[in-house]
Amino acid sequence: MRLKLYTCSTLLFSIVAAVSVCRGDEADSSAVDPVESSQPAADKDAAEQMQRWVSQLSSPQYRLRELATTRLRLAGLAAVPALEAGLQDGDLETTSQILSVLRQLSIQFDPQHQERDLAWESLQRVATAGASSAATRAQLAMDEVRDDRKRRAVEVLTAAGVFIGFGEFHLASSVRNGYHMRIPKDWQGNVAAFSWLKWLHGVETVILSGDKITADVVRQVASVPDLKNLDIRDTTVDVEDLQGLTDLKRLDLFQLVNVPAGDELIDTLAQLPLRRELILFGTDISLEGSERLKTLFPNLNIQCRGGFLGVRCSPLNPNCEVGTVEPNTAAAEAGVQSGDVIIKFGQYDVKSFADLQSAIAKHTAAEKSIPMQINRIVEEQVEVELPQEEGEPTPKLIRTIRRQKTFTLTVKLKRQFP
Repeated sequence: MRLKLYTCSTLLFSIVAAVSVCRGDEADSSAVDPVESSQPAADKDAAEQMQRWVSQLSSPQYRLRELATTRLRLAGLAAVPALEAGLQDGDLETTSQILSVLRQLSIQFDPQHQERDLAWESLQRVATAGASSAATRAQLAMDEVRDDRKRRAVEVLTAAGVFIGFGEFHLASSVRNGYHMRIPKDWQGNVAAFSWLKWLHGVETVILSGDKITADVVRQVASVPDLKNLDIRDTTVDVEDLQGLTDLKRLDLFQLVNVPAGDELIDTLAQLPLRRELILFGTDISLEGSERLKTLFPNLNIQCRGGFLGVRCSPLNPNCEVGTVEPNTAAAEAGVQSGDVIIKFGQYDVKSFADLQSAIAKHTAAEKSIPMQINRIVEEQVEVELPQEEGEPTPKLIRTIRRQKTFTLTVKLKRQFP
């Protein structure tokens, strides 16, 4: 009975000591020995204990191997140096055990509260050390960690008010449907969860909106590993806000929508690693600024429209006939109606919908009202006299006729691109 009690107390002491190690990088000497000892000695003892546990991973006794595995897991990141050193001379079974422990330690890592994942760094070193079974197993372990981190990243970010999933979104002039991340306008600004963004694999499109978008938010969003398309809309940005994007390796599409920023952004935009498209809808970038961007990016598809009119026209019509007028838009407030034919916008003649788009692109939402000429079919009632019979009053007929009239409307462009 005494032997059993002694064995249990010894095991309990070992586990408590291991727990004390996992709580910090430095060993607590008071938990090991009530007598004061120097810190280097305590560190040396802890390191030697870790090495003994690693050596026990190759023990022929199953229970000893399991106990050593448990102790190393409880020791936490403090066990990583001993584990990595054990890979040098370990057999295949020991190597598998060590990599399994490193994988479990890395999965336990919380990027929101810890700065460095030493277990992940160790797996990276092993995976890139050369062609070997250990490197292959380390890569598989990293894949498992990565998948687990992505799952946790989605959970944490969703809880912080960020949408991650499938749905519709606007890029350029088209509506697309796909997997993306969106910070909505009503987001409360919980940036603490953004330490998980670098594990959000598989997300190529990110949409940022609302007044909580800051330089820090943009900088952290740039860490999304597969980011290709970035849309910033319905907010305010300045040069500092975009600086965090200049270190990106690649950005296929960058879009600013309904953002009151002008030519001061051009130099920063020129530093972005853009590959395909630059979309600037509802900004204050001038026509001269737009032309400068086209010079800086000769192979880039650049669309720059300063303001939003709010009409839909068929590009197949021989003229610029309005099909529908969007409610609460500049066109609606100016009195544009379905069926109107736009013939002039500002000083530019309009013969097609493409002409109208080109003319609008030469103006910004910051400008004052712009004159727009339209042709409209109106109905008028006219009085027609019929042939008169002798002695009878001249008969008259009221007829309704349709005729085309030209009107000049006053338009104030808005920043409200969809």
